[in-house]
Order: sequence, then structure tokens, then C-alpha cells
Amino acid sequence: MSLKPVVNVESSKLSHGFIEAVKFCRAVSLTSESELDLSRVNFVSPSFLLPVIVYVKQWRSHFEMVNAGTYLSLVAFPVGGVDAAGFSRNALFKSYMERYATKTYIPIVKFPTDMSGSDKRNAILESIDGILGRQVVFGDNVRQALKYIIGEAVDNIVEHAHSEVGYIVAQSYKYQGYTDICIADIGNTLKGSYQNNPRTAEILSDIEAIQAAVSGISAKNLPDAENRGYGFRTSINMLTKGLGGEYLLVSGDSAFAANKNLGQSLTIPYGIRFEGTIVAFRIPHRENKFYYLNYVE
Repeated sequence: MSLKPVVNVESSKLSHGFIEAVKFCRAVSLTSESELDLSRVNFVSPSFLLPVIVYVKQWRSHFEMVNAGTYLSLVAFPVGGVDAAGFSRNALFKSYMERYATKTYIPIVKFPTDMSGSDKRNAILESIDGILGRQVVFGDNVRQALKYIIGEAVDNIVEHAHSEVGYIVAQSYKYQGYTDICIADIGNTLKGSYQNNPRTAEILSDIEAIQAAVSGISAKNLPDAENRGYGFRTSINMLTKGLGGEYLLVSGDSAFAANKNLGQSLTIPYGIRFEGTIVAFRIPHRENKFYYLNYVE
């Protein structure tokens, strides 16, 4: 027998993908089956794909995924993503990514997160950024914001997660006028990062850690660490206040969702938790008088 969940993500809000991912993960957590039948997984989004990938790898790594539809196969969901570190040379990965320049999506890509792999990681992310810029004609200021938000999310993985790999996936919705991007790891939670620092060890829960992160409190034990905590806060303000986009931050059993009108922390239902950190965001294609430097702290 197989677990055969039904999934149809309604994409009008970024958070809808994550809500469906939590329901999916609950079904995974309750089953004793070893096969995951994807034949009824229909419309999905980046904020669904990576939470499910990291949850299954954490808690149900024995699952065999079968009967994936065309889109799931195209974004490399059943195999857990394209292993960018497996390309012997950076130029080979760049050449491989050329096939996506005329598509509306970037497949799930696994990238190295260890400090020694920084040159390869930077080359991988530069290739992805280049393809995104060819899929959608962003204004110069939106391109700068996009690079900043991706860079901050990846830096958080490298500096705090102690995860072997990170993941990134993207989907552009040209008629709706926005692109959704998700970045994730399977490593240390935000709470774990804060508790590793004597300065912030009093942060004892995942929801406190989420609130600290979006408030600009750094988990680094350095004299100027306050300045390094601005990454999440700057990304959120830049995206929601500056561009009218949406932002989602998930770690442990908690999440923070924000748009231009509201920012809200919440505990994830059903006892579902995600080790590591997940960042998803929706970036509009139009600038609307946005000026990148006004939001850099």
C-alpha cells in the first residue's frame, strides 16, 4: 500500500503552499507506509516543495516516491533536487542551467554549505541568479533586492545551520507579476543557534527565536553582532514595505508570515516541526518607486 495524498495549492498567497505542506507532512507523520504515491499531487509551489523535501528527509528518509507528475519531475522533487556540487566544474553546472533560461521555474537545487565550498556555492548561486534574471526582466532595484534577500538567507545557513547542504527552488508567475523563491536547510534551528551563544541563551522556544530573528537580534557571539542580526529584518522590510511582497520564515515548530500590512508569528499545528530554517518569499516584478538603498541597514 501507498500513502496517496491529494494536493492542490491555491497560489493567491505565499503562505498557502506552506499550509498545504504542513497538512502533507502530517499525513506523512501518521502513516506506516514506505511508498509515497504522488499521482494526486497536482498544483504546487516553492513554499510547498521545500518544506516537504526537508521534512521527509528528516523524518521519513526511507520513503520511495512514485508516480510523480510532469511538473514534480521537472523540478527534481522525487529525487530531492539537482546536486549542484556533483558537477566536477562550475562551468558544467552553468551550462546545465542554460536549459532553464526560457522556462518559468528553477528546479530544486542542492548547494554545499561548508565554508570550504564557498567558491563553488557562489558560482552555483550566481548561475541561478543569472537564469532568474533572464526568465523575468526585473528592474535594477528589484534585482538588487533579490540578490540581498537570497544572500542573507544563504548566509544564515552557512553561518548557523551546520547543515551539509542547502536547497533553493523558484517559480515565476508572469501573468500574476511575481516570483516565488524558497530556500531551506536541514540543520540547526534558529533556537539552537541562539542557545549556542551565551549572549542569547535565554531564548528557549522556537517562537521566541523567530521573534528575535525578525526583530534583528543576532545569534553571533561577536562584539558587533547586533549589526549582523539585521539580515532577516532588512529582508522582510525591503520585501514587504518596499516592494509589497510576502515573506515566510519557518524554524522548528514555529513560523513568521508577513505582507505589507501585517507580520504574525505562529506555532505550526499537528506537532509538525522542521529542523533547520526555511525562508520563502514572493517578490513582485514591478518596482513601484522602490529604492533598494533606503532599506539597507
